[in-house]
Amino acid sequence: MLSIALLPSWAQPQAHQPGKETINNKKSQHTSSAYMDGLRGLVAVLVFIRHFTLPWQDHIDYGYGHQGTYYGVLRLPFLRLLYAGPLVPVFFIVSGYVLSAKTIRHSHSWSSSPTTPTTSSTRSFEALFISLSGSAFRRALRLFPPPIISTFLVMLLTHLGLFSFNYAVMPGRQPVHPVPLDTLPAQLLQWSSFVLTELTNPWRWDVPPLLYGPHLWTIPMSFKGSAITFLSCLALSRVRPNARLSLLCAAIAHTLSRARWDMAPFLSGILLCELDVRFPSSPSKKTTPRIPFFTAPLIPFLTLPPALYLASFPRSNLAGKACVPGYQSLCRLTPNYRYWHALAAWMIMFSLSRSPFLQKPFISPLARYLGKVSFSVYLVHEPLLHVFGFWTVPFWWGVIGGSWYYQVGFGLGLKQLDLVDLLLRARAAPFDMRYDSETISPTWIYALRPPDFSVCSTTFHNWVRFASMSRRW
Repeated sequence: MLSIALLPSWAQPQAHQPGKETINNKKSQHTSSAYMDGLRGLVAVLVFIRHFTLPWQDHIDYGYGHQGTYYGVLRLPFLRLLYAGPLVPVFFIVSGYVLSAKTIRHSHSWSSSPTTPTTSSTRSFEALFISLSGSAFRRALRLFPPPIISTFLVMLLTHLGLFSFNYAVMPGRQPVHPVPLDTLPAQLLQWSSFVLTELTNPWRWDVPPLLYGPHLWTIPMSFKGSAITFLSCLALSRVRPNARLSLLCAAIAHTLSRARWDMAPFLSGILLCELDVRFPSSPSKKTTPRIPFFTAPLIPFLTLPPALYLASFPRSNLAGKACVPGYQSLCRLTPNYRYWHALAAWMIMFSLSRSPFLQKPFISPLARYLGKVSFSVYLVHEPLLHVFGFWTVPFWWGVIGGSWYYQVGFGLGLKQLDLVDLLLRARAAPFDMRYDSETISPTWIYALRPPDFSVCSTTFHNWVRFASMSRRW
């Protein structure tokens, strides 16, 4: 029925969700890092809210009491996390954790008996090397194709004149957007230059203009961070666990001291994974290792409030000249919010990793769904804002009128997130060929999903294994 199809997918009956049959036949299993998917989904929604809010709300990044003028309730600490939290550092920490998880586990299997190598430890190190090489080989192939395809669609929409909103009426930060050129070949040439010199260029450390996708500035950073993650895992793979922890902490401190706030979260993700493997939040009954103090049940609850307060550090303080009350001491150390947000993001992730109770909201059906579509939402939300979303605010202004027309119209404009859900629901059963009156699956959206390069990676694994065997002979 149409009414069921228009419901948010996480609220639909499972019988009406294509592709759920195989999932429902299996028991739901939550790994120790399952909450990260839900957290990543929540962050993707908050990114959408922030990018929709920036053009319409002037001075959004000022803290509570900025220059004695701005005293909005939503500018208070904790509440401002809804639109100005440490979103990118959380993404990067999760990436560093996920990319290093297998390598860290194999490292611990090998280091259990480093002085007397056994067949099992040798196999663990070989598995570590093969897993690491396969992950490094697949990273670019999985990271770049989806944004390339999405920006190609943006290029076509731009040439058709669909990026034609009157951006001058926006009181806030006007979004960067492409403009239609005279001919399609010229538009295609401009897009090709964007892909080669900005989107997929890992050799520049500044943030390029990214005309066809300014929200994709994290993609080349993610690739550089992934390379640093793989290199760090390889360099520390045969180091004893205690030394590995010390070296990771030193590397994070050095990275921050060199003003690389964007790379430190990836190393922080490795550190978090190392702590989870060595000191699991639910240790096995068979072994009783010495538990450090930070695994105490109350530590996560004591760490989370100051972490959230630190995450509320205002993004704009006029280079330290307009620090708001409550953050003036931190401003004296550094007014750059990037460093405080990076530290706050790791503290938040640490608190969640040590407490299954705090993880519960992030393993709910809604959170798992948001995590499933988080990358696709991140890719398509900005184009949808230009083509459809920004138009909804003036529309509701005209419909509602009155003194509250601005804020109410802005709030109703946020309902376009349902459109994102409706479009991305096709991901549930791409190329399923089981189309009926209640399931609409446009196959072009499947292109936005990360491709499966298992065949290529398997071949690469075989090459590595053959080279390893050749050295023995």
